Amino acid sequence: MAVLRRAFGVGPGVLLAAFLLARPAAAEPPCAPETRESCPGQDPASEAFRDCLRSRPQGLSAACRGWLDCAAEERYFCPSWPAGSAEARRCMFAHENFLSPPCRALLRPPPPEPAPAPAPEPPAAAASTAAAAAVPQAPAAPRTTADEPKYRMPEFLDNFAVVVGVEDYAGLAPAPFALRDAQAVRAHLLALGFPADNILSLSGAEATRTALAEALSAWLPHLIDEESTVVFYFAGRGARLPGPRGAGLVLADAGASDLPSASYPLKQVYAELQALKARRVIAILDTCFSGAGGRCPAPAGVEASAVDAAPAAGGKVVYLGAARGDQFAGVLEAQGHGLLTYFLLRGLNGQAEERGGHVTIASLYDYAASEVEDAAQAQGRDQTPRLAPARGPLVRVPLR
Repeated sequence: MAVLRRAFGVGPGVLLAAFLLARPAAAEPPCAPETRESCPGQDPASEAFRDCLRSRPQGLSAACRGWLDCAAEERYFCPSWPAGSAEARRCMFAHENFLSPPCRALLRPPPPEPAPAPAPEPPAAAASTAAAAAVPQAPAAPRTTADEPKYRMPEFLDNFAVVVGVEDYAGLAPAPFALRDAQAVRAHLLALGFPADNILSLSGAEATRTALAEALSAWLPHLIDEESTVVFYFAGRGARLPGPRGAGLVLADAGASDLPSASYPLKQVYAELQALKARRVIAILDTCFSGAGGRCPAPAGVEASAVDAAPAAGGKVVYLGAARGDQFAGVLEAQGHGLLTYFLLRGLNGQAEERGGHVTIASLYDYAASEVEDAAQAQGRDQTPRLAPARGPLVRVPLR
């Protein structure tokens, strides 16, 4: 399956100008051979040229096909600007997280030439350098065997995922290890057969409210079909929102002064996931919303209170959350992960296998919930993950 062809079709729009700006002047445009052999005399910036190329798909090089796919992406994301214009290129840079890898490569200039090797240091300088190297360095981030998948499934081209990890915030307490959580989850999704191009990762400063909105309302709906499984994963801070909005995910562009208004309401997340035409949708949230501490500390002057973070019953979304509504989501310092994520990773690596060797959402939850409860009690507190619906066909589907 050609994901981008299925999603965007082949419409007008071209990134030839972007390609020429991003490459040395001597580089030949990717469709130049086809221009000479299949479409002689055509203006490479014209729609007639693109139509000519599309009418001869068997004779196109891989570079030329990628160029045409990228043109379709430009038409989809930036329809208001003239094709190939500077404005269109700026627009494409603004949507870079949502572009296919070949299209991002067309936008980016080639890496600089490696710098020449430095001249040998004098003996005194070499001794100084060796002494500096001997100074103890900060320990590397902890890494566990749970980070490395011990299984490998065949690719399922219809499956897609959005993985969000936000650890550091401006003016807000961090969510420790959220970035590592998201990175490890992405590695396991790859092992579960999710193609790399079908996993949209929003991490750090890239995980903004606007980026998440585009991922849920534009990127996913235009790619998935009725056979798709969709996973939405979030690790970061959660917040209790005033009024009927209930709870929200705190993205990287939220600040202490506008936390309620800048958070992404959970009800909106669930509504957008429920509207997808996918066969099944799994929402995993390693966060909390009570304001009791951990990944959901309460703002000054706000008391902790219970928040029901599960979606409405009866839909297609399966919710797997880190804690009950009156608890907070904690971390394991030694392992460098949130409690829920760490034990989900271990479960996928075999600890949650049922008889016959399969891992289902239900078996994964049963294993992780027991382990999280024990680990939290060892920390002197309570934390009980939630699964909704708790039983039924939606949670009996094998993940691997």
